[in-house]
Formats: sequence, C-alpha cells, structure tokens
Amino acid sequence: MTKEKIVIDLKDITELRHYFHQYPELSNNEVNTTKKIKEILTGWGVSILPTSLNTGLLAEIKGKQPGR
Repeated sequence: MTKEKIVIDLKDITELRHYFHQYPELSNNEVNTTKKIKEILTGWGVSILPTSLNTGLLAEIKGKQPGR
C-alpha cells in the first residue's frame, strides 16, 4: 500500500451505493459485489488476503506504527 492518503468524496460514495443497488444479489451469493469491492480496495492499494470464502473478502490495512 502506498503512503498516499486515500481521498473519496460524497459523490463517489453515492455512485457506489447506486451501483450496488442497481445490481442486487441474494444473500450469500454476492459474487459481483465482492468482485467490485475487491476492485475498489485494490485500486486504493489495500492488500487483499487469500481466503476460501465464495463471497466476501479479507483486506489488510496497515497503519504507520505496529499494532495500530
């Protein structure tokens, strides 16, 4: 992850909310939602950790100091 600050404005959040509501998925079958969130986090430089989950993901965000 880069040391740059991630900046996202209200317009971006609103667009994401619209996207997720435009393409609803059934519970425990949110494959495209997981894919979209992974794309967003990866674009921000967030590490996506391997998992055996079919939906959902595990992301690692590190702070400046250990344990924080």
